[in-house]
Amino acid sequence: MIWGHHAHRLIPAQIDRAPRAGSEHPMTEADPQSVSPKQMLAALEDAGFTVYSQGAGGFYVRMQWPAGSPQYSTSLLVPLDQTAPEYPKMMEAVLRELAKAATAGRAATQVLKAV
Repeated sequence: MIWGHHAHRLIPAQIDRAPRAGSEHPMTEADPQSVSPKQMLAALEDAGFTVYSQGAGGFYVRMQWPAGSPQYSTSLLVPLDQTAPEYPKMMEAVLRELAKAATAGRAATQVLKAV
């Protein structure tokens, strides 16, 4: 584990809320600025994501989707500096990608159950 013991974890119940106005993904309700890098990395590692690479200067970590995932050929760019001006937009992109994958997963599960 990258961050050792962690007391706070991002769990789906914390971000699975009704969509904001104009939001196409219900799980993007979390305020990106309030999601800490430690919290996000711990949740990703718990879900089977692995570190693919670290950015120069330690400003971000690129996380590989779990093996077997349809998104396996892509990665998530997780910002590490919560004080950086670009942090909210970068974390919002991570949340959006995770929400898209969750939506796709639910749709695929529904189809598989129906056939």
